[in-house]
Amino acid sequence: MDSGDVFKMKRNLRTTGTAGFGRRMAGVGLVLFAAVSCTRGEDSAPADTVTAPSETVEAPLPETPEALFGYAQQMENEGKMVAACDAYSLFLARFPDHSQIQETGYRLGKCLDVVGRVDEAVVQLEAVMRAKNKRFRNRQDALFLLGKLYGELNDYEKACRTFETLLAEGAGLFEEDALNLCAAYYAVQKKYQEAAGKLNILKRRENAVYAERAA
Repeated sequence: MDSGDVFKMKRNLRTTGTAGFGRRMAGVGLVLFAAVSCTRGEDSAPADTVTAPSETVEAPLPETPEALFGYAQQMENEGKMVAACDAYSLFLARFPDHSQIQETGYRLGKCLDVVGRVDEAVVQLEAVMRAKNKRFRNRQDALFLLGKLYGELNDYEKACRTFETLLAEGAGLFEEDALNLCAAYYAVQKKYQEAAGKLNILKRRENAVYAERAA
């Protein structure tokens, strides 16, 4: 082997080594490019595919009794009963000696009933009935609702007692409904004489809704 052959071998070796190195570097480059592409793909994903915890910022409730009561009424009128319950409850806690305390308790009882918290509604209405002022404007409504809720809870004795109080005080627009429910609850307790007494009152009312049924 002469010097020319040795030179050719060295040149081929260098060429082969360089090509192999180039191929290796090209392979590494492809791997790096794929990794970077995946990373960029994750970063550029649509925003709606990322679920970040949302923060709900609740506005503070009004501070004054008038504003708080008005806010609670607004929530009630808009059908937002849970918010109304919270506002009325806060009113009772903050202003226990306010002149609207019974009205607030009654409205809270109504809202609790609507959201299905019947036991709590009864407790609230009972507190309203225990208050010293017997002449607050929605007393008839509160008594009638309390009697109905007692009936729903199968406490028929308390229901009849509540309706009797309502009828004795003057039930107004609730009179026929109170008589009818009271008669039904007496009958469930097998107090047929008391039930008949209420039905007889209904029979004597010519335009009563339940008069024909009572007859």
